[in-house]
Amino acid sequence: MNKRTIVALMCAIATFICYIDRVNISVAIIPMAEEFRWSGTTKGFVLSSFFIGYMLAMLPTGWLANKFGGRVLMGVALVGWSLFTVLTPIAAGISLTALIMTRILMGAGEAASFPAVYNLLARWFPKAERSRAAAMNLTGISLGTIFALSTSGWLVTHYGWHSVFYAFGALGLAFSLVWFWLVRARPSAHPHITEEERALLASLDVDIGTTPALVPWKHLFSHSAVWALVVNHFCANWTLYLMLSWLPSYFRDVQHMSIEGSGLFSILPWVSQFVVGNASAHVADNMIARAGALRMSARSCNARGWAAAPCSCCSRLRRRRRALPFSPCVARLASGHCAGRALRATISTLLRVMPTSSGASATPQAPCRGSSGSLRRAFCWT
Repeated sequence: MNKRTIVALMCAIATFICYIDRVNISVAIIPMAEEFRWSGTTKGFVLSSFFIGYMLAMLPTGWLANKFGGRVLMGVALVGWSLFTVLTPIAAGISLTALIMTRILMGAGEAASFPAVYNLLARWFPKAERSRAAAMNLTGISLGTIFALSTSGWLVTHYGWHSVFYAFGALGLAFSLVWFWLVRARPSAHPHITEEERALLASLDVDIGTTPALVPWKHLFSHSAVWALVVNHFCANWTLYLMLSWLPSYFRDVQHMSIEGSGLFSILPWVSQFVVGNASAHVADNMIARAGALRMSARSCNARGWAAAPCSCCSRLRRRRRALPFSPCVARLASGHCAGRALRATISTLLRVMPTSSGASATPQAPCRGSSGSLRRAFCWT
């Protein structure tokens, strides 16, 4: 196995661990709320506190990835968020405020995961291989979610809710050692890479963050395409984290399932997303391969996804309540099919045009009509 494949695999495992630590509280919060007598509003504060740190740390961790490299940033982040995962039961026993602060800090740690991963992929993979590397990493999201939801209920039932955080946090701490052992920031820093692979990746082996590229912020924030992406991503994440955070509680409180059953039943949307999203990835690649098809791919995939998902949910509301557990699966199947293709298309393109440290684009840009120079460099994708 070549070294860049190992890097992609390690990134996927890191993303897997990121999501099992993020998702486990969705099941564990059911007995936690019963033990601490939390209302639904309090549960919402606890579940959402993670994203405060995640949101605030996004841009700073992107800057840190360019300055220190993906290897160091991901390794430190792994240790950080895994430590706060282990500390979650202890903080919950102290006070609600301590728990919320712990979750905020954990979110700040996990915010570094994707900037670190994409920093590494841009320096380890030629243009022709980056789509597959990015797709492998994204697989860790669905697999991590499925694993966390399917095992958290079993751990809670047999060993108590504390065990979920201790077990998953310890796994992350152990993996951080493997990460630092196997991963290097760039090919030239790897002591065991073959000369053939080193020569293949020589053009990518540039210093990290020496001369940062200028970002046309004014043009970006005044362009309708940017705000379309912002709204699209907002809606996608609303659906994503609504189900991710509340689906186990729904099965427990409304469908009256056991804690273990609530976790197991909650994996259905993510199984459908994993299967359909990966199966349709090649369709998006084929559309991108055709000249000018990236815009068509993103628009058509997202439009069909957002039209199909609510319709599938509403149709189920007219039937018996026992049919309701299947509506999230159907909704995620629809949105996962289309949004998953669009997400892979966007990430693939971003990796292809990601600026190098000298400020030059990784690939030549095609002419774009009706754009200024800075905006053309930002939006005209080949």
